[in-house]
Parts: sequence; C-alpha cells; structure tokens
Amino acid sequence: MVDEIRKSLADKSDEELLQIWKENDRERWSESAFEAIKLILTKRGINLPSQVEHKAEPGKEEYRFITKDLVMEYKSSCARHHFLRSVQTYGSSMGT
Repeated sequence: MVDEIRKSLADKSDEELLQIWKENDRERWSESAFEAIKLILTKRGINLPSQVEHKAEPGKEEYRFITKDLVMEYKSSCARHHFLRSVQTYGSSMGT
C-alpha cells in the first residue's frame, strides 16, 4: 500500500512534499501517504521538519477529501477483507 502511494508521490518536488508534510492535513492525506512522504524525503536526504499539530474541534464532524491515495487505501482494505473471508470460508469447508 505504502509502495503504491510512494510511486504516485515520487514525481512531486521536494517543496511540494515538504509542504504536505509540514501542513500535516490528516483529513486530506492518509496515514499511508505520510509514511510514503517520509520514505521519499528521507531517501532524498532531506531532514523532516516538524509538523503542524491539528486538534479536532469538539462536536465538529470530520470530512475527508477523496484523494487518489484514499481510494487506493480503500481498495487495498477491501481486497484484504475479501481475501481473509475466502481463507476463512475455505478453511471451514476443509474441516479445520
């Protein structure tokens, strides 16, 4: 998952990735995206700056922008779920 996201972010400039990293917008970018950005910047020899700390407002509903990364994360999660279900079904049909 992180590898797929890393590949999609690899074309971004250092400045773009640093901006995303520093803003730390967890509503727009997934945890996997931040892991990928960290890997890319570290591999490029860039020290990671501190991130803005966001605190959720009490009673405010959270909305996430649908990004390519979020869709990939969802698809991966669904595939894992279906695989595990098929393994469980196969195992129970084998008498295990």
